[in-house]
Amino acid sequence: MLHEVAASDLLRANTKLTAVASREITLSDGNSITSFTLVWTAGSSPHPLLDQLNLPKEHGRIKVNANLEVAGMQGTHKFSAVPTNC
Repeated sequence: MLHEVAASDLLRANTKLTAVASREITLSDGNSITSFTLVWTAGSSPHPLLDQLNLPKEHGRIKVNANLEVAGMQGTHKFSAVPTNC
């Protein structure tokens, strides 16, 4: 089944994508995977600017409650993007 193939061959922990070509991707561990489709869904680490903010953090990310308010700061909401041109 596809999920078994994905779990055994495609999931790579602690590995980054280092290059993309028309029919192949290269990983930071040196391996390459033939691929005709690449779907990029999100970044993998918080923006370094967050280190400079005096806000509660968890795993480097701003800690929020169920309403996306900054933890301990009712009425202060976290935005999902940080500008890269600051």
